Amino acid sequence: MGSGNQKRSYHFFVILPHPSEPKILMWREASGWSLPCIRTVEHAWWRDVGTVNAIVQRGLGDRVRVLRCLTNVEDQSERVSRKVYVLENRGTD
Repeated sequence: MGSGNQKRSYHFFVILPHPSEPKILMWREASGWSLPCIRTVEHAWWRDVGTVNAIVQRGLGDRVRVLRCLTNVEDQSERVSRKVYVLENRGTD
């Protein structure tokens, strides 16, 4: 159960394509593979792509640009905002 004075957490799941091959970035986790997820308490509206770009770039270390937000789910009881973004890979690695 969430606490009334708990800070809101933002989880940005990202679909990041390889710059030149038909692949996307995936992270290995204990239960299998998942989309990369950047977790932060830094406030970001789902449409504020400048802030989202900066947060994701810091989290991944890659130059990216948001192309689209696929989903935006708010869990009020847990005070978590989960979003899935499609990104453009602006880096070369």
